[in-house]
Amino acid sequence: MAPEYTLAEWALILAAAVGDGFLLRTFGAGVGITLLPLLTLAFPPRFALALIALYSTMASWGMVRDLWAEWDRRTVYVLMPGLVAGTFIGAWVLTWLTDLRLRQVIGLVCLLFALERLIAEFRRRPVRAGRFPLWAGAGLGVFSGFSSALANTGATILVPFLIAQRFSKAATLGTL
Repeated sequence: MAPEYTLAEWALILAAAVGDGFLLRTFGAGVGITLLPLLTLAFPPRFALALIALYSTMASWGMVRDLWAEWDRRTVYVLMPGLVAGTFIGAWVLTWLTDLRLRQVIGLVCLLFALERLIAEFRRRPVRAGRFPLWAGAGLGVFSGFSSALANTGATILVPFLIAQRFSKAATLGTL
């Protein structure tokens, strides 16, 4: 039997779709850190994760046409095995976390990322990562995939790495 949602819940589901598309299309990241904690207040965390994953996938596929020629293949080849492994590990962890513990993990991960950004802004330090060697992307990929599976915050980890590669904005978004 399908769950029945109130009008307010449907409005929240639609607002999340618009917000996801806006954040991905405008900034390329930030969906998990902004929308996921809000959705977990109204819905079970696994439903919120699945909803954001669905919306993010749809928005990303919508951007493929615009950014197809812009991505850096070498970087994707380095990141992809770690991303896949990290996502599977994160999905496995999801299977044994209770809803309460998952809400706490999502909240903690999002809070840590938000605090890091707030501290950086108050120090007036722009997003400027040191030059990473490309091979370091394999480890970052695992961490990003794991973080993406648990709190949809994987892009937040990859953006500084991609910026450090000194790609153009379009290449950074395309590779992301």
